Amino acid sequence: KNPEKSGVILSATEGDANAMGKFVADAISISSGWKACFPNLVPDIPRGWGAELGYFINNTDYSYNTWVDMQMTDHQRDPSFLSSSVMAGTVGKHPTLYLFADDIHTGKNTISPQEMKNTKARFFSDAFPTLNNPKATPLFTSTYTPWDEEDTNAELKRSNVFRYSQTPILKFDPDGNEEWEGEKCF
Repeated sequence: KNPEKSGVILSATEGDANAMGKFVADAISISSGWKACFPNLVPDIPRGWGAELGYFINNTDYSYNTWVDMQMTDHQRDPSFLSSSVMAGTVGKHPTLYLFADDIHTGKNTISPQEMKNTKARFFSDAFPTLNNPKATPLFTSTYTPWDEEDTNAELKRSNVFRYSQTPILKFDPDGNEEWEGEKCF
């Protein structure tokens, strides 16, 4: 809807971040569904289309110079979207559309209270402040597995600044057609 804007995808590790970035990039570059809905939005290979520099989108409805000017007016040098690990950070980036945090905690960075504290500190010092773009109010979305009441997402939830929704993997119900640990569920 707003292809001139920018976004950041944040994951626990560089491998996870690169995989998520590639997934989105593949949807844009090779998905027949994307091409049917947005035939004018294509990879901008000359400006960058990869994990290292980020992914720049070209909108062929405009001349190339006009399109690049539109993007630079919106978010200067940032790519259309970038994927990064929480520990690599996103200092200097200022997404204008979204910051998507996808499982920033793992078994490795929650192995001790100190590791969890380090990850949380890095998120709140490097990633979260990127939402301060004066030209935009980016959407912040986080998908996660809860680790404990001191993880980053628990702190975000306690802040009451964000809307929180939960999608349970199953629902216990005596009329359910499945069973888990001896209880009927859906």
